[in-house]
Amino acid sequence: RMLRKGIEKSLHKEVKRTYLVGAKITVLKLYGKGKKELVDVAVNNIEGLRNTALIRLAARLDPRFTPVARAIKRWAKARGIEGRDKGGLAPYALYMMILQILLPSAPQAAALLQQACE
Repeated sequence: RMLRKGIEKSLHKEVKRTYLVGAKITVLKLYGKGKKELVDVAVNNIEGLRNTALIRLAARLDPRFTPVARAIKRWAKARGIEGRDKGGLAPYALYMMILQILLPSAPQAAALLQQACE
């Protein structure tokens, strides 16, 4: 709550509204003009850092990953099935499904990702 108040005070021109989400991981959502979501800030989320590192590595190892992931995420969002907070799939779940499809055709990338996970 202190973080929320501090952000509201220091970024009052850019951030129009904040919302504290009480979930497994505390998330502070920042909204700008027109209720546009600017960013989510997760607190004490070590697993999230690991997941992000894995996705970054996948993007570096397989040049197909990023464009496919963007297209699938747009597709899922347009159909209302993306966004765990809305009852849909978490972006990370979508990314894992994409890796499941891409990795068989990129065995070297698969081996490096496997090593990174161990």
